[in-house]
Amino acid sequence: MKKLQIINALLWAASILVTSYFFREGTGYEYVLGVQVIAATLMLGLIQNQSRKRAGTR
Repeated sequence: MKKLQIINALLWAASILVTSYFFREGTGYEYVLGVQVIAATLMLGLIQNQSRKRAGTR
């Protein structure tokens, strides 16, 4: 599961960087960036929660 978390974090980081580059002068840039950061945090949290459930610890 650690590999999955690392790959997921790298993909989100790349997505945030690409979006920041292409939409930096857009009107809703701050909102798009904020939504991506929140989505990345939720996704990593869900993956971590599932890995704990599989390991049998809470």
